[in-house]
Amino acid sequence: MSDQSDPAKPGAEFERDVKVEKPGIVGARWWHKSLMDEDGKVQRRSVLAGFAVAGGVVATMSAMGFGLYKLMAGESTALVPKKALDMQRQFGWDFGARGVPLVFNGVAEGPFQRSELRMLGQIMTPAPGANTKYQVGTLIESLYQQPTTTLPDPQDGQPAPDSAPFKPLADVLMPVITPEMKKAYAAGEALARLTGWRPGLAVLVDLPGPEAVAFAAGAASSFEPVLLLDNWPHPHGVVPSHMTLGALAYYQPRFLSTRERVVSAPLFVLDRARLSPYSEDTNKFDNRYYARMPKLDMLAKDGVRALFYVVATPAALPEPADLHAILSAKQTGAEPAVDVRALALSEFAPDPSVASDDKVYYGGTARTDAAFWDKYPFGSKPATTPGTPPASVAAAKDYQFVSRPAIASTLPSLGTVAVVATASGLILAAALDRRGSMNRFAGGWSG
Repeated sequence: MSDQSDPAKPGAEFERDVKVEKPGIVGARWWHKSLMDEDGKVQRRSVLAGFAVAGGVVATMSAMGFGLYKLMAGESTALVPKKALDMQRQFGWDFGARGVPLVFNGVAEGPFQRSELRMLGQIMTPAPGANTKYQVGTLIESLYQQPTTTLPDPQDGQPAPDSAPFKPLADVLMPVITPEMKKAYAAGEALARLTGWRPGLAVLVDLPGPEAVAFAAGAASSFEPVLLLDNWPHPHGVVPSHMTLGALAYYQPRFLSTRERVVSAPLFVLDRARLSPYSEDTNKFDNRYYARMPKLDMLAKDGVRALFYVVATPAALPEPADLHAILSAKQTGAEPAVDVRALALSEFAPDPSVASDDKVYYGGTARTDAAFWDKYPFGSKPATTPGTPPASVAAAKDYQFVSRPAIASTLPSLGTVAVVATASGLILAAALDRRGSMNRFAGGWSG
């Protein structure tokens, strides 16, 4: 996946504002600099004095379970941002919230063979071919991962944070189905029926995670699902990706039954919640991520000539900042350009005049459904003038993907979690409950 747009790599279109290896929390870097000593360390007395001014922060740290572990040993501690996924891989998917239950809305009733989850990764991996290199199956990898290390015991006699027995995510996951998922599944079925076998067609689904999975399941007879789900669930996660994983578990039999399809047109699956708003003064775990969608020039080399970008409604346009540079890019490759058109889930509905269970039609009638390709004549531009505000676009088909610098400049810094660490780099605990002075006094050191 060397040609994919990964904002974490040099030369990518987007750059994070703060690198996770360096001290500093967004919005408080000026305070970090003011607390740095010339040798890069804050001595015990200075740290304690600063905490006293903060109004009881030391007591707060003790209540959180890591007390004065290294302060009493003469080594300073600080709040340090780390990459959230790295911390989960090292200390467990529920890092900082061991034993806190996940909340599943729409739990599916009926038999569920938990042992079958071991096959999910294999089932969701594209067959050998062009789509394999695009797969980002990070979410599924979380199911059976074990922590590689544990947090140290404090020296105040308190148990170590996250000292409760660890349970693999696969042991607590539940399959889920919701009314919204059922609607998305029916729309996916409708698109598969309409497209049939059309060489060069691909789909990018940018819906809330469970609905995106459901849409992919519905369309699985004609499209090969390619996951772009690049995070792990967490009990306090900003992104409720455990629901997405639960949707994958629910539709696992469907995906298994459609693996032997004739065509391998890719259907890229994204979670729209990946860039959800988040404030660092909450107790949320920032498991957000950027979409690693392949560039259009790369898709063109694999024979893609047309791409549907599926959103919930026309109001979901324009596309998020992490996709904008990709979908609106000027294509300069030797291959013919990939024509990108928007398609809204809301434009599929049952036909009241047709007696059918759960079947939906484009435009809501069999007549408009039959005219689908008249509405989407790939190779010709939508009627709307480029730059038209999305609010004035009555249908997704009229939206044009054109470069808008204001969109590309709105990418936030994301995917990090504050931890309490010593100057030597020893991680003592997650700091999910930081508030006020706890955040302000995240003093640090150089390097």
